[in-house]
Amino acid sequence: EAAARAYETQLAGVLRHLPGAVARLGLGLEILYVNQTQAQWVDTEVDQIIGKRVPEVIAPALMERMAPYFERAIRGETVVFENRIDRPDGEVRFRHTTLVPERTADGSIGSIVLFVYDLTALKNAQAEALQQKALLSSLLKAMPDMVFLKNTQGVYQACNPVFERLAGRPEQAIVGLTAADLGSAADAARSRQYDLRAMQAWQPLVYEEELCFAEDGYQGHFETIKTPMRDAQGRVTGVLGVCRDITERKRAEQEIERLAFYDVLTGLPNRRLLLDRLGHACVASQRSGQLGAL
Repeated sequence: EAAARAYETQLAGVLRHLPGAVARLGLGLEILYVNQTQAQWVDTEVDQIIGKRVPEVIAPALMERMAPYFERAIRGETVVFENRIDRPDGEVRFRHTTLVPERTADGSIGSIVLFVYDLTALKNAQAEALQQKALLSSLLKAMPDMVFLKNTQGVYQACNPVFERLAGRPEQAIVGLTAADLGSAADAARSRQYDLRAMQAWQPLVYEEELCFAEDGYQGHFETIKTPMRDAQGRVTGVLGVCRDITERKRAEQEIERLAFYDVLTGLPNRRLLLDRLGHACVASQRSGQLGAL
C-alpha cells in the first residue's frame, strides 16, 4: 500500500507539472480527473471542475466541433486532431488533442483519456515564416535583376522570374540543374570558379561577365554579385547570386568613347585619342623607367 501511494504521488506530481493538459472523462463526458494545466486553460480550479460534464465547462461552439471526436473515442478509436480555441477575451489559441479510449479488464471502454498541448507559438512562428517567405517571394519577383540560389555543389535551389525568362524555362525546370546544363562548358567552369571564390570570402564578390543563354541565344554583359550563404553556425550552405544586365550601359559607354576619340565622318582616330594614348605611354614610361619615342 505504501508503494502504491508513493507511485500515485509521483504520478500526480508528473501530471500536475506537465506542460500540456491531461484529463480523464467518463463515457457521459463527466470529468473524472484533470491536471492543473487543463483547469487553467478553462479558467477554473481543479476541485471546481471535477464531476462536471465537458459541455458545462467549454463554449458551445467548441463542444459542437469536438463532439464527433468524442463519439469516435467512445467507440474505441484513438483520435488525434488540431483544434482552434477562441477565448472570451478575443485571444485565439491552437491545441493538438489526442483522445485515447481506456479499456477495463473485460475489454470494454470505461473512460477516455485526453492529452492536449498548445500549438499557438508554433502556429504563430509558422504563420510568420510564411509571411516572410511571401514577402521575400514578392521582392524577388519585383526585382529587375536575375536572382538565383545555389548550394555548395553548384546546384540551383531557387531563382526569380527574370532568371526564368532569360533561361527560357520555369523555376521547376531549373532547380536541380547546374550552370553546365544551362550554358556552355566554358561559362559553367568560369561560373563555378566564381562560386568557390564567393563561398570562401566573407563579403560579396562583384565582377562583370558575358553570359549567353542557350534557349533563346541571348548574349549580354552582366554585373554579377555573389554572396556566400551561411547557417546559424557560420557554415557555408551555398551562394546567392544577383546579375544585372548592363549590356545597354556598355554599349552607351562604347558609343561615348567612339564619339570622343574617333572622327564621326571618317571613323578614324582623332587628336584626342592620340593625346590620350600618348599620356598613357608617358605614365608607363615613368613607371618602368624606360624611354619611348614618337
